[in-house]
Amino acid sequence: MLCLSSRTWPFPKPIGAERPKFSIFMPSRILPITNFKLPRGCMHKSALVIPHIINSPEYYSFKVGTITWINGRLSEISVGTNDATIGSILLLINFELMRGNVAETLHHMDGIEQVVKLRGGLSSINDRNVLTRILIIDLLVAFLSTSQPRFSPPSLLPADVLGSTFYKLADSPLTSMRTLKVALSNSPFCEASITCLQRAQSLTIHVMSGNRSYPSAQEPETTTEHGRLNLLEIIQHTSQIYERALLTPPMPFSSRINRNSVVALCQAVESPLNDYTWDECPGILTWVLLVGCAASEEESVEYNYFMCLLIKIFLGAGYGWLDELREAVITIVAIKARAEKGTRIVAELKDSQSNI
Repeated sequence: MLCLSSRTWPFPKPIGAERPKFSIFMPSRILPITNFKLPRGCMHKSALVIPHIINSPEYYSFKVGTITWINGRLSEISVGTNDATIGSILLLINFELMRGNVAETLHHMDGIEQVVKLRGGLSSINDRNVLTRILIIDLLVAFLSTSQPRFSPPSLLPADVLGSTFYKLADSPLTSMRTLKVALSNSPFCEASITCLQRAQSLTIHVMSGNRSYPSAQEPETTTEHGRLNLLEIIQHTSQIYERALLTPPMPFSSRINRNSVVALCQAVESPLNDYTWDECPGILTWVLLVGCAASEEESVEYNYFMCLLIKIFLGAGYGWLDELREAVITIVAIKARAEKGTRIVAELKDSQSNI
């Protein structure tokens, strides 16, 4: 159990209910539909909450205790491979994802992979909430580690794996099912935002097809007169970072030139001002957060917050847009890999030229 001391809690409101409650990764919990129209919980109100939790002595004690508990269950297959064990490992991965700890997330994901094999594969997991958690955490680990997902959804698994469906826009520059001009025609986004998003989608398809990129888009304005980005500026800043990674040669997401945009984006999504738009268009918010996360410094406040919001959104994808989410993650992983590879090649060429 993770218990944080009220004496050292620096925020005005507590993290949750007064009584302990089970983690969303435990078998008894049903994954909720992501709803940004409701008031944000404590973990999503401030970008400073997650760093406080994951760097606290209480978290490290919880982590050691959980690992000890899991290891004690592994000697008996029926217990070591049950849903409670899987949920506990996924909970650890959840926290390490927010910390940006690639090595530990991969290590724990190795454990999940072995447990699933011992269970007889994903098709043997009957609880669809448990199955969805595995698929979602697998996608997040793939994104963080710039690798392919380990698991493929079982055949005939519907996109609305969790049953209840509702219409929300899962389209983004990372998906290719519909053009964004069509998908966003009746959305809250203005014409300039839609044009910017359509350009990013077209550029993605162009580059993923093996072609060279177009010229970079116009530099966005920095901030509004109120100090926070408006919706159009959020799209412009995200597009600017994103398109730099699609240049030929590409610029890595982590380039220092993106730093100011990353900070501004974090402040913008920290505000609930656009939550009604994000609730209608989770695909666009997912793209903003993936790009912001990829461009953030490791273990930075911005990275912690972007990943925390990503986890919240991803866990609701089982209600109708799991296929689009999977496509988005696989696409941005390929773009990250391309940018990192291109940067290494350029550096190697410069080194070889300097040695001539």
